[in-house]
Amino acid sequence: MLLFNENKLINRICLVLASLASVLNATSIRAEATKDLTLLVGQAMPPYICPDNEQGLELELVRMALAIEGYRVIPKRMPLARIPRALNAAQADGALTLSPDLPLEHVYLSDSHISYQNAFFSLDKFDIKLNSINDIKGKSLVAFQNAQHYLGDHFSDLVKDNQLYQEHHNQAKQVSMLLKERTQLVVMDKHIFQYYYNKSPQEAMSQKIRSHDLLPVNQYHVGFLRDGWRDAFNRGLKKLKQRGIYKQITSKYLDCAQLYVKSVPGRPPQAAECPC
Repeated sequence: MLLFNENKLINRICLVLASLASVLNATSIRAEATKDLTLLVGQAMPPYICPDNEQGLELELVRMALAIEGYRVIPKRMPLARIPRALNAAQADGALTLSPDLPLEHVYLSDSHISYQNAFFSLDKFDIKLNSINDIKGKSLVAFQNAQHYLGDHFSDLVKDNQLYQEHHNQAKQVSMLLKERTQLVVMDKHIFQYYYNKSPQEAMSQKIRSHDLLPVNQYHVGFLRDGWRDAFNRGLKKLKQRGIYKQITSKYLDCAQLYVKSVPGRPPQAAECPC
């Protein structure tokens, strides 16, 4: 009788353990199937991040690279200046458009996935001549947020004591301030400048623009709070390039941006077909 009871007890324990294993396995499967990653995204930076936050060259590249590895990106828009602090505080799983010079803690940076070409812009009527970056010293200048980190130590030193220097989270405002002669210079990516310039009122666009190409190309990265996510992104990015998808995505946005550059002011050809 005692042996019989012991066998019954053992069988019950086995059933409980099997049931528990089943529950744990189902939970593991659900966790594996749910691979959403919340990524911090700067406010509108067309053609890289479109104003609707649903499209954009950079956003699409990141989405596609992670999708190949089974992840879904949930963008969380935030001003650039807040992104390093928010990521350090683990308010998201990662962030776009990061530089190694930003004050980041325990963040795993990906391979470079995109580059921006920043330049200084002035009105032709100001007749400003910049032979080197040193010539910006003492001039009124409006930059994008965190420009002192993104554009390097030398730039930061030049604007450190400049009372006429300011950073603005709204890059459309940067272009507007230049066209309204409220600043001598703005510094921003060439494609972003051209996008907002072509969105300006017709009378403002009668102003001729001078571009000062003194800055190197900036390579940017995606940052993640886990190295496994970083590694997955790097694998997906490599596959995008190997399959020719990377080139297709960049062409879709930058070729259209070139139409703006070559357009008659106020009437960019095929503007309705541009993704942003």
